[in-house]
Amino acid sequence: MITVTAGAPVPADITGYLTTELAAAAAANMPASVRDKVVADLRTGLKLSSFVPHPDIGDGELTGTQTVVFNIDVAAKPAKFQVNGKSFEAGRVDRTLRLGGVDEWTLTSAFASHPFHIHVNPFQVVKILDPSGKDVSAPGSVDKNDDLVDPQYAGLKGVWKDTLWVKNTGKTPGAPKSRYTVVVRTRYERYIGDYVLHCHILDHEDQGMMQIVRVALPDGAGGTAAGHQH
Repeated sequence: MITVTAGAPVPADITGYLTTELAAAAAANMPASVRDKVVADLRTGLKLSSFVPHPDIGDGELTGTQTVVFNIDVAAKPAKFQVNGKSFEAGRVDRTLRLGGVDEWTLTSAFASHPFHIHVNPFQVVKILDPSGKDVSAPGSVDKNDDLVDPQYAGLKGVWKDTLWVKNTGKTPGAPKSRYTVVVRTRYERYIGDYVLHCHILDHEDQGMMQIVRVALPDGAGGTAAGHQH
């Protein structure tokens, strides 16, 4: 049996309440090397200055490239939901990546728009090109009427994400003139093993728009050793 009791009433001073609770949690759980600074920041306007973004990924850090093309093959009966021309298959590893590597990924969709989502390693937005080749991810990207161009993309350049809309405005399959090109970069750090990337429309994922990704140890010769499954 589960017994549910009424909790304490919401305090009038929400900021004070959050400050007290978060500072207490930080004092109890943060490593000693940063504990005092985190608690002091929280007590000075709920600052989070110790929690900084990942360092930017520069051109010189890159070690490879990856390409993702989402597609729905509507000519097939039933339709096939695909990444790079293949539907998901359990046990098939679609990409083996090297621990310590840094890749630039190019994301497009051949038909319809899909939210790209990848587990474990976040990515940094480099640029998002509309079908004409204009980068619409820069801060304040506007058109000739001074209106925001693609408001869901404006200001995303340099931002770290784990999910991002990959747009195709076309009404027919395979229309290249309606494709957006999303370019992102990511590092493979610490984690060794398997995880997935997929369309975050779960019906599309469940029907096959997903891949298994493996991060493996370097073999010392530029390749990878046998990966570990988790």
